[in-house]
Amino acid sequence: MPAILKGFIDRVFLPGWAFEYSDKLPVKLLKGRTAQVVATMDSPGIWYRVVYRSSMHRTLGTAILRFSGFKTKFKMFYSVRESSESLRKKWLAQIESMATRQAS
Repeated sequence: MPAILKGFIDRVFLPGWAFEYSDKLPVKLLKGRTAQVVATMDSPGIWYRVVYRSSMHRTLGTAILRFSGFKTKFKMFYSVRESSESLRKKWLAQIESMATRQAS
């Protein structure tokens, strides 16, 4: 993930706000929330899953957001650099639709 995002997470997702420990076990303090993660990458999807072992899903999705209590939804767009303009417009429409459904 970009360093600025990691820095934000390190400063915001703190014990006492995002989680706490009770009897040495973590307690999720942000339950009942949903995080929608939209990410793009130049790599093909198979490369992300096999070589990178779905690193964003594991670190951001599981180790940070779910650990704090969020339900997570990922929308990934692969091989962006090689995609056509029409395909990128379709992706933007999908993101707009996701945001519209979330707002209502």
